[in-house]
Order: sequence, then C-alpha cells, then structure tokens
Amino acid sequence: MQLSSIIKSAVFCSGLVSSVAITAPASAVVTIVMTGSATSLTGSFSNTVASSGSFTDYYEFSVPSAGSILGGVLSVSFDPTSVINSVWLNGTALTVSFDSSTNVYVASSMVPTIANPQTLAIGGTVGAAGSVSYGGNVTFTAAAVPEAATWAMFIGGMGLAGAAMRRRTVKVGFA
Repeated sequence: MQLSSIIKSAVFCSGLVSSVAITAPASAVVTIVMTGSATSLTGSFSNTVASSGSFTDYYEFSVPSAGSILGGVLSVSFDPTSVINSVWLNGTALTVSFDSSTNVYVASSMVPTIANPQTLAIGGTVGAAGSVSYGGNVTFTAAAVPEAATWAMFIGGMGLAGAAMRRRTVKVGFA
C-alpha cells in the first residue's frame, strides 16, 4: 500500500474522532491539545509547508498514565516532488508508505508509552515547485489496572500454594 493512501486513510479516520486541530509553522514545537477522558484521549494536528527544501515539524502532548498511543499521519500533497519520509513517535519510527493511485503518504502505528510528555516528529522534503500538506491524529488509551479483589485472590492463592508445599513431607529411602 502506498504511503499517501495510508496517510489519507489515517487522516480521514482521525478526523472522525478528533475535535481539536492545530496548525503550525515548519520547525516550531507545537502542543497538541488532547481531549476526552483520563482513559481515552484524542488530539489532532496539521500543517502546510510551503518553502522548498527539507523540513521537520515537532509536536508535543501529554498523557496521564501508562498505556498505548496510536499515531496516524496523512499527507495530501499535489506536488509530486514533495515527500514525507519520516514520522517518529517517542523515538519510534513509523512506517511511511505512498499510495500512487491517490498521491497520499500514510504513516500509522501503535506505540506503548508511560505517563510523561510525548513527542511526534514529522519530516520530509518540499519540491521547488510546490508545498506539502499533512494532518493526523494521536489517540491515547490507558493500560488496564487490576482491581483490588484480583490482587487479593492472587495473593491468597499464592499463600495457599505455599502452605500446601510446606505441609508436604518427603521420605528419603536408601537402598
């Protein structure tokens, strides 16, 4: 599948769940506003880079706990000499592909995370004749935490197993 079609798919899907969009100049660090509940947050980003040459845009956002982040980037660029060639989420490279039938670059991946500021970096090259436009979403889902009753049953079961092993006697016989 081409990168552009993946990016288009990611942008269109992300537009359905996202409520906040941020546009930034190239190379500026922009904060993505995350909305939702503490267990599920979503934020959007977009930018158009018009100056020719290579670019890297940086986005930051925060999550309240450990979990996973689904990041998606879709590029809708009509200049065939402009490309998005790298997308990084917390230092993890996302696979970027191009769909020649739709002229769209797409990058999407699920990345595990801990509670702290997160970083998204998008890089590419703008051809002499045009610009590149992209957008996408990041969606955070909190990791499941066992309830107190689950922990109590686990500890009780380990205690019973230990007691059973302690009560067992081993008779050693010599021939």
